[in-house]
Amino acid sequence: YVGNWGGEATVWRFDAEKDGTVVKSVTCGPSAKLRIEAFPSHRELRESDTYDMAAVRIRIVDEFGSVVPYAQLPVLLSVDGAAELVGPKVVTAEGGMCGTYVRTNGKIGTARLTMVTPQTEAVTVEFQVG
Repeated sequence: YVGNWGGEATVWRFDAEKDGTVVKSVTCGPSAKLRIEAFPSHRELRESDTYDMAAVRIRIVDEFGSVVPYAQLPVLLSVDGAAELVGPKVVTAEGGMCGTYVRTNGKIGTARLTMVTPQTEAVTVEFQVG
């Protein structure tokens, strides 16, 4: 923690320079707003003789894009359309991260995985099933 208890919090930026040019900047500070980021292994699923499946990695991040390791939050999951959830409908973000799987369900079309926590807005990932 940088600053005094009850005082204004400090936000700071780290710049990485190479040959006198800034090549990367990272801003850090106290988290005020959390959001969900989701990274599916792929968004196109094939319905064939057997089902197809995608892994979805989920992260809880702050307004600076940093994973918040203290975010031990329940993530509510729901799927509609041409896929279904594999596993529980609620997973816990341990260290700010968790994941799930979706699989085809015999239908062709679009599927949507929606993720939300009590402290974030909902995020939806869309899959195409063909």
